[in-house]
Amino acid sequence: MKKSFSGFYNPTNEEIRKAWLDKNTVFIFDTNVLLDIYSYKEITREDFFSSLGRLKGNIWIPFHVGLEYQINRLKVISETKAVFRHAKKELKNIRGLKDKEKIKSIIEMFPSLLDKTSKLSDKIDKLIDDYENDLTELDDKQPCVRSHDKIREKLNDLFFDRVGEAPSQNKIDDIEKDGEERYKNKIPPGFRDEEKGDEFFYYGGVKYKNKYGDLIIWKQIIEYAESNKNINNVIFITNDLKRDWWFIIDSGGKKRVGPHALLINEIKKLDNIKVFDMYTSADFLENTSKYYSDFNVSEESINNVKDIERGNQSHTNRGLLSEWEKFASIKLDGLDKLAKLNKLDELNKLAELNKLAELNKIINLQADSKIIDIDEKIKTSIERIDKINQRNKFRNEIFNKLMNLNEANLKLDMITKMVMSDAVDEGPLRGYAYNRKDISRNIDPLPDEERPDEELPDEELPDEE
Repeated sequence: MKKSFSGFYNPTNEEIRKAWLDKNTVFIFDTNVLLDIYSYKEITREDFFSSLGRLKGNIWIPFHVGLEYQINRLKVISETKAVFRHAKKELKNIRGLKDKEKIKSIIEMFPSLLDKTSKLSDKIDKLIDDYENDLTELDDKQPCVRSHDKIREKLNDLFFDRVGEAPSQNKIDDIEKDGEERYKNKIPPGFRDEEKGDEFFYYGGVKYKNKYGDLIIWKQIIEYAESNKNINNVIFITNDLKRDWWFIIDSGGKKRVGPHALLINEIKKLDNIKVFDMYTSADFLENTSKYYSDFNVSEESINNVKDIERGNQSHTNRGLLSEWEKFASIKLDGLDKLAKLNKLDELNKLAELNKLAELNKIINLQADSKIIDIDEKIKTSIERIDKINQRNKFRNEIFNKLMNLNEANLKLDMITKMVMSDAVDEGPLRGYAYNRKDISRNIDPLPDEERPDEELPDEELPDEE
């Protein structure tokens, strides 16, 4: 069964151990592995180059790997240098804590913090100075686009006569034609690069389409293994973690089980190939240290490479890491110095200042809200006073009418008394007095059109705020 379905069987631990020690094993490296070296710390580079040197007689790269490396090298160098520029820019923004507007507003509210803030700001600036010195020292060790590239020089020495032959245009055309059918049927590798479209480049009079880069590398590996019958085992080192290279299963998180089954099946169709396996750069370093007792790779180097791999964005740009992911992998002494600020409890003081700034902001917001509330109450009170004044106006008008009516009633009462007394004879005047009720009934103290529709209720004036 294993013979019929060899693609589904990874090599055993014993088979792997023998393959690593077998002189008929070839270790083949992908483009991203070579480009990632530019992101390593100095000690990691030394360990990686030492590992390649330990296996020098058994290492090899396809022609297309070397071509992609040369094309992308300067871009990677430029992006690596940009990491340091961005880092220094961020550090500049941290400087001068005591001059920050929010911090100054806190000090104005709480003058007692002035001395502590000044001391904290000076300490942070001092740590930043030390950190920038470390950055500058490391930056100076990085290759520059116009300077001599020591990394490439070392790779030239290690892979001297260990590079595949340049292909013809007909060979590339055949691979790309095969790639069209393979990509339609999701046959690895490279079908996940189809979104690169029709991008292409020329070298040596040959046109290459970018989306077929992985497939070209794979076909050159098979061609090399087929033409060298003494090769029994192929170990491919790549940091491309896409599913068109690896068999990945979701089991409590995505886990790489091994090479894609179709890749194993395809290369093991060659009669001379017994073992095919794949590793990342970190796996390669660990296993070199594991299987060669006279060689040791530092744990720091392995962790550094793993940090790079975790941030690897090879699915969009082979082997190129984002700038800040690379920077995150560089563990500098200055970073440790900055971390000591926590132990000094100074960062806690800064946190308190920030809390006070937020408190001040809340107080201001509440004050603004209170002012708005008071304005609303004043507006309401003015409206109520206007209503009361209107009501009083009507009352004054009614009072004046009543006063006039009262005066008329008094006059009528006097006439009535005179008529009723003996001093007034019978006649028109006495008849007038008899009709007093009719007269008084016709004197309306307030015409209907001037009488308010309803009496306004008495309201208490609002309390003063």
